[in-house]
Order: sequence, then structure tokens, then C-alpha cells
Amino acid sequence: MFSIVIPLYNKAHTIIYTLQTVLNQTYTDFEVVIINDGSSDDGVALIQKFTNDDRVRIINQHNQGVSAARNRGIVEAKNEWIAFLDADDEWDKEYLKSTQDAIARFSEAGMIINGRSSKNFQTKKVNNQVPESYVGYVGFIDFFHNPHVFAHISATVVKKNVILPNFTTWGSFIAGQKSNEDFVFLFRTALHTKVVYNGFPLAFYNGAVDGQATGSLSKSTKLNDSIIFHNKVMEEWLNTHKKNKSFKIFMKYEIRHIWSIQLSSKDYESLNRFITNLHNGYDHFFSIAEKKAMQIQKLNALMKGYIMITKLRWIIRGYPRVS
Repeated sequence: MFSIVIPLYNKAHTIIYTLQTVLNQTYTDFEVVIINDGSSDDGVALIQKFTNDDRVRIINQHNQGVSAARNRGIVEAKNEWIAFLDADDEWDKEYLKSTQDAIARFSEAGMIINGRSSKNFQTKKVNNQVPESYVGYVGFIDFFHNPHVFAHISATVVKKNVILPNFTTWGSFIAGQKSNEDFVFLFRTALHTKVVYNGFPLAFYNGAVDGQATGSLSKSTKLNDSIIFHNKVMEEWLNTHKKNKSFKIFMKYEIRHIWSIQLSSKDYESLNRFITNLHNGYDHFFSIAEKKAMQIQKLNALMKGYIMITKLRWIIRGYPRVS
């Protein structure tokens, strides 16, 4: 039923444990597709023994980045549902069983998002990240009520026939993008299918792991990838004829939040670059006057206060949050 796609690049220190949490699943109808993206450590050698289990495949390719690795996994997947898992994250043993139960109950769904916890890989401290109003909830959601409390790539399962026919447009990860590539994929997919949230913390995002890619990226790269993210999801929202009404509400909050961070650090170079390169679809979200005022350093305190007021309006709407 499930094809589990694991991109692997220099994660010898985590991959065995990650893979073991898959093989420990109580639900056993799955295959594991590990895409070795040109690793230079001994991670592949360490997991070679697991290929004695005929559910486990290792596919080697030259280093092309995590997006290309996940895309290769999608194409190679043999089963109906594709589950994504990073090589330094892990699952509860009931992850696939609980996901299968949700799929059986909600046949119209094209994407299942499971609850997650964050875990410090060094201290092992765990923080539950299930939105407080969704604890134990299983059912359809409006993903854009607050994507960042729902979305995590290692907690997501997508129906293959939802994304593969659209692989060359929105149904794949953007090759070369080094951060936010998962959000582009999740946001665009959510614009095209019904999403079910499974409100149990069954996936674990491990932070403080040596060699995590986003930790080594330059500020310029992160900013550029953020611009790509916001522009690509805007393009797709416009392609859907603005069908999801919550998209506009959330993206206004999201972008103003980014502006507030840049204002607080007085990083006007990044702020100006971000505003200048935003897709023109956002012209209907923010007035010219607002964008100009954001870029005037003398108005720094005023604009931070203005953003705080707009964020309070969003919070009052009662959108899901993590306590």
C-alpha cells in the first residue's frame, strides 16, 4: 500500500535508527525506497544488510540535492500511497497503521498529514507539535488555516495518482531548491486535493542533528529559496482560480511575519529584495503604500506595530495553533 521515500545524503549517524523505525511498523504492507544522493560517508554500507528484506531498495544517483532525490523516489515508487521520511527523522511504530485507518475512513483524501513532535537529537527532549484544538482529531482540514502547524514532510503521505500526472508542473519538488522545497510541494499539493489531518504525534522531527542541510545555508540562499517558495505557491493558487479562500488570509499573515523579522533585525537589504521580487499576484494582498512604508527605515517602529495589529486580527480568528 505504501512506498516510503527516504532521501539519503551523508546521514550514516542517523539512517540506521530512522530505517529501523520503519521496519518496526505494526502495519507491514510497504516498500522502502532509499535514494542515495551521492553520499560520501559509509551510510549506504551500514544499511546494505537491510536489503535482505525484499521490501527495502537502495537506488544510487550522483549528488543532485534533496528535491531531485525525492522526485526520483516518487517515480520509482510502486505503491498507491507515497510516504516521505527524511533520513534523520523517525516514526512511532503505529504511524502507518494509523495512516491506513485514516485513508480507509476518508477515501476522498489525496493527502494525509499526521501529527508530529519535535525532538532534540542531542538531549532527546520531545515537544508535542499537534495543534491544541486538533489533539485526537481525525478528519478533513482546510490546510491553509495554518499550514505551518500541520505541515511536515516526514509526517505526510500523498496519493501517487494525485501528484504523478502533474509531475512536470506542481506535483514534484523543485530541483536545486535547498530550503522550503518541502513547503512548496506541500502547499501546491494541498491546493489540488482534500487533506486529512491525523491528530496524533506519530512522526518525530529531529533537530540539532550534525550535517542538517538547512543549518549550513547562507542567508542569501535562504532568502532566495523563500522567494521561490512564496512565488511558486502564488502561481499555483492563481492557476486554481483562487479557489481556496483561506490562502490569501494566511499568506498575508505569513509574509508580514517575514517582514517583521527583517524589520526587527533592521535587515533592509533582505526586506527590499524580498518585496521587490515577490510575484505580482501579491499586489492584490498588499497596497503599494504598505510595501513602500515597510522599506522606509524611519518608519521601523510604526510598521512593526502595524504588523503586530494585523497578526492579532489573525489570531482572533481562532486558527489552529500549537500551545
